Amino acid sequence: MKKLSRCLIALLMIVTMPTVNITEVSAIEGEIFEKNGYTYTILTEEGSSGTVEISEHDDTLLTSDLVIDSTVTYNGITYTVESIGEYAFFGGQLTSVTIPDSVIAIGECAFFGNQLTSVTIGNGLTAIEARAFDNNQLTSITIPDSVTTIGEYAFSGNRLTSVTIGNGLTTIGENAFTYNQ
Repeated sequence: MKKLSRCLIALLMIVTMPTVNITEVSAIEGEIFEKNGYTYTILTEEGSSGTVEISEHDDTLLTSDLVIDSTVTYNGITYTVESIGEYAFFGGQLTSVTIPDSVIAIGECAFFGNQLTSVTIGNGLTAIEARAFDNNQLTSITIPDSVTTIGEYAFSGNRLTSVTIGNGLTTIGENAFTYNQ
């Protein structure tokens, strides 16, 4: 009789348990996803928004002009593009790039070895890491007031004849502007 009442109680508990509907899986920080030929790494997520880093690209998409979007939507969550990762656009055929205000950091060698003649930097950027724009064709660059750090060799190996630096800059790495005309 004890076994029967335990079984009935267990059955009753199972039948009366609330059901849980999972309609969408939440992304995990560090998760990687692809969208429109770009690979993104999730940095943060809170509710219906978060931040990402562009970490890679499909080489066939990058033949000339690149305009980086400030947001990307994945699994119903809108992420702000906050950074451009190390080597993200390394060695492509880019001739121009426009970086939105949402981007606060450009990683090491992010645009190294392209054919860039034009770079437009958004007003949210605070850090340009080492060799970020090294070995391109830039003749002029304007660094906004928001930038506080420029890494080593960041603009080395270009054709710079004009550099305008904003008031916020506190650190310039060694040889940041060497090997220019």
